[in-house]
Order: sequence, then structure tokens, then C-alpha cells
Amino acid sequence: MKKKKRLLGILLSLVMVLGLMPAFSMTALADVTTSSYILTIPATLTVGNAGWNATDGIRAEMPQGDSFNLKKRVNVTATSANEWKLKSGENTIGYNLASSTGDYNSTATPETWTFWAADLNAGKTSSMGIIVDDYSTSPAGTYQDTVTFTASVGPIVTPEDIGMVIGANWKLYDTAAAAEAENTTASGIVVYVGEAGSADSSSSVYYGLAMSLQDAGNGAQASVDGNCVTNVNNDVAAAITYKNGIENTTHLCTDGHTHTAASNARDYNVARPQDASEWFLPSVGQCNLVSRALVAKAGRTVSDLTGNKNSNLEFKVFNPIITAAGGISLNTGVSYQTCTEDGAASVWTWSPSGRIVPNNRSQHSGRIRPFFAF
Repeated sequence: MKKKKRLLGILLSLVMVLGLMPAFSMTALADVTTSSYILTIPATLTVGNAGWNATDGIRAEMPQGDSFNLKKRVNVTATSANEWKLKSGENTIGYNLASSTGDYNSTATPETWTFWAADLNAGKTSSMGIIVDDYSTSPAGTYQDTVTFTASVGPIVTPEDIGMVIGANWKLYDTAAAAEAENTTASGIVVYVGEAGSADSSSSVYYGLAMSLQDAGNGAQASVDGNCVTNVNNDVAAAITYKNGIENTTHLCTDGHTHTAASNARDYNVARPQDASEWFLPSVGQCNLVSRALVAKAGRTVSDLTGNKNSNLEFKVFNPIITAAGGISLNTGVSYQTCTEDGAASVWTWSPSGRIVPNNRSQHSGRIRPFFAF
């Protein structure tokens, strides 16, 4: 008597085309003109054993002569016709879509892939395969599933990326060390993402803010030397509406002014992504944006900075996000300078106690943490 066999296979299809094709192209924004990128996915995968079964991978690249928009990325997700089960009649065998070997997990989240502009412009193949549950006792039959891949072009940074490191190559990394391992500069930590034009009033394009990985200088820096008034306002609620750090920093570094804090921020010597802003000393409103974003990431109750202490907004609440990315914590013993004035003699500072407080411009010493906008 012949022994019946269990035949297992997956059809890997693409929602953008009809039929099973080895590759497809879809429209994406390029640097100057609209162009196409190519995403190549294997058409089929025949399962050879329980555990890891590799494919030739998933590849993203640009047509020869084209380049991909540095501020965009391609995200690839997948869905399963049988809810991540190989099916033969009423019988099923579970599997995971993955990028590396491991043990089957019935609750695992399907793998997703991100291709950055640098990946597309150079051409990159990422690992892809499936991890199949033990099927040694499953009834004989032909087990199959169809996986549909969806590719989309999106912004390089999203609100979910708060706390990630942004590299000078416009790629995001979990840590500064991961960026450096790819021989790129870890420019800063993503600390705010919003709508276009919301990050700094100087531009209708900037939608995010990045914070330097460490303070500008090793010690407390004098805030002001001279008469360098920017926005005079002694009301905190009004002061947090100012989101003009780039313009204020430029003003405080030029026009005959001597402003140590602004100069230290502007002169911070770490490479930034192409087309990002210069380094600048943040305004009160930008400190408020960052505080809200980091507090939300930390899972605490979000509110605006005021003149009162707030334990939910203290530096120690979100410092773990900064250190997890490989940055140095905000100092919990001294306030940080902003470029927003409280009056002719005072400047607003961002306090470790989760509030905004005024200090004498010429006498107060505080820390400097530079930002850039993107």
C-alpha cells in the first residue's frame, strides 16, 4: 500500500496585479519627478519541513536611472486568506510569516518590511520565509494558503516612531549604536511628529522634531549676554504658542547679539539628514510639543506645560525613552534653556519638575539640548 503524502504549499500573490507574477511596479514619489519602484516577491513557496522554510526574499529597487524620495519609505504588509493556516479541507496547519528562523507561535504578528530610500536606491533584498508548526500527526492532504502583499509609500517618520533614532541617511533605528553599525551618523532622537508645518513656524513643510542625543557642552551654559529680546511674554499659556525656535536662534546668534545658549545649539556639530533644518535652541512651544509626545509615549497623562509642577511631565517620566535609544538623559537637576523671552530681563526655561519657569537671562545658567526640524 502506498503511503499518502502531505503536500504543503503557499501561493504568494500581489494585490496590485492579476495572477501570480514574480514582480510588480507601483507609482512612488521620486526626488524630482514621479517614478516607479520595483518590488519583487516569490510567486510560490513549497514547504519542505516543519520549522523554518526560506524564500529567495523580498527585494525593493528603483529602475535604472531613477532615485527615490529621501523623505519617503515603502512599507510592505501581508494578509492570509486562511488566517495564517495551511488548509486542506477542514484540516489546518499553522504557520508564521517571518524574516528569520524561530519557533512557531500561534499568536505571532505577521512580519512587515520597511524599505528606506537608501535601500531602494541601492537595491535591497530582505529575508522572508515561514515557520511551520509540527505537522507530523496531521492527516494526509494538499495544504495551501494564499498570502497577499500590500505595498504603500509613506512619510519617513510617523507618530509611532517617537523615541527612534533618525540617522543622517534618513533611516530610523532602534538605537544610536544600530545607526553607527551601518556607518551612518546617529543624528538625533525623534521627539515629535505632527502635521506639516506644525514643528516650526518658519516652514509649512516641517512636521517633526529631533532632539540631540546629548547636551551641547559638558556643563551649564550662560543663557544670555546682552540685550537679545525675542518674544516678550510673561504668560505661560501664551508663551507655549511660540514655535519659532529656528528663527529665534538665528536672531540670537546674529544681528550683533551674544547669546551663548543659542550659539551652542546652532554650532552643535553632528550631521543631520539632508534637507533637515539647522540645529536650534527650542522655543517654549516646541518644548511643549516634545513634552506631550514623550509623555504620551511613556503612557502617562498628557497635558500642556504650565508654570506649575506636574509629576506626569517630569523629565524622569520620559528619560528612559531617551536612554533606550542610546541618548543621555535630560539632567534632572537643572533647567534647560529656551529661546522664548519672559521679559526684558528674563527667559523661560524648561524645568525637570515638568513646568516652564522664568529665570534671569544674564545670571541664570542652564543646560542646552539642541533640536532640528524635518
